[in-house]
Amino acid sequence: MFELRNPVQAYAWGSEDAIPELLGTKDTGEPQAEMWLGAHKTSPSEVVGAGMGLDEFIAEYPETTGGKGLPFLMKVLAAAAPLSLQVHPTKAQAEAGFERENAEGVSLLSPLRNYKDANHKPEMLIALKPFSALCGFREPADAADALTSLLGKHAQSPFAMKILDALASGDIKSAFLGILEGGADARTFVRNLSDNADWQDSVDASTVKLLSKIYKSDPGVAAALLLNRVELAPGEAVFMNAGVVHAYLHGIGIECMATSDNVLRGGLTSKHIDIPELAKVVNFTPTVPTRVEPKHIGPVLEYQPPTDEFAVEDVRLEDVGYSEALKLVQGPLLLLVLEGEAILREDAKEDLPGEETDLALKRGESVFIPKDSTVFATARSCRFVIAHV
Repeated sequence: MFELRNPVQAYAWGSEDAIPELLGTKDTGEPQAEMWLGAHKTSPSEVVGAGMGLDEFIAEYPETTGGKGLPFLMKVLAAAAPLSLQVHPTKAQAEAGFERENAEGVSLLSPLRNYKDANHKPEMLIALKPFSALCGFREPADAADALTSLLGKHAQSPFAMKILDALASGDIKSAFLGILEGGADARTFVRNLSDNADWQDSVDASTVKLLSKIYKSDPGVAAALLLNRVELAPGEAVFMNAGVVHAYLHGIGIECMATSDNVLRGGLTSKHIDIPELAKVVNFTPTVPTRVEPKHIGPVLEYQPPTDEFAVEDVRLEDVGYSEALKLVQGPLLLLVLEGEAILREDAKEDLPGEETDLALKRGESVFIPKDSTVFATARSCRFVIAHV
């Protein structure tokens, strides 16, 4: 078992206090958007006492993951403001894009870089507190109704009619790209939507009001109405596969994904936007968001999304002593304590506390457990999450 120290990303959309409050960590006075747990080379966890990142540690001791590296990355995500309208590539698209940008000499640190690695990024978000998101394209007719209702008399403008005609014919690709590439016309379109949203009380109006308050007349505000709005209660989860356009709006959750940092953005951001490349990656088929229903197995809620790279367990233990200790799933795994204190012990669970193999983890603390390790957990009262294959 190896304790970790995890990097926090200070993105502008992050909450200043949500992650510190959740994990009992320090409030730095700046946004704390994501805490990363994993071995991605962009921002790996640090192995406490080893003087190296988890990526270097696994490279030096490949047996800890069976020689395959750590295929997943877990994050605590705290969105105080909406994230960008974005999509992730397939494995083949990521490999081709990464190789192409390397050949073109684009630095990995360049803000113009689309592909930071050669991996895909299927991801799952589990809400810890109420969470709002946009996920996948809704039916074109529903999107057209939403736009028409909010546009009012402006639905007769030439630009609006072009977008609405595309939706009427079921051509959501032309509508989506037409908005994002619409320039000044698209910005006027968004302002018209925003003006009418101010006096309406629908879900679509609330989406426009939330986004336009921050992003003003960004075309992504209108493009967002082509997507499904998803509300997650604590414990509910949604999965985003490659090609699914999405944007997190607000909330706190655990996010798990394949080890990648590939993001193609279409709007609602000051970061690099590459619409032609994004268009190659997006799946324009309307879809119902993929919710992941957990299996309840004793004290464990197990979330198994439709991917082979990761699963997540949400574990709550109450008055579990050494003789009834919970045997953890086989590693490699990442474990983060959310509440209380967990006592971990390797290999044995005799009713003898205080053994040298005991590791006590408090709220906000985490550990990497290698492949083929047998670990048991006890606690008076605690909650922790585990990411594993």
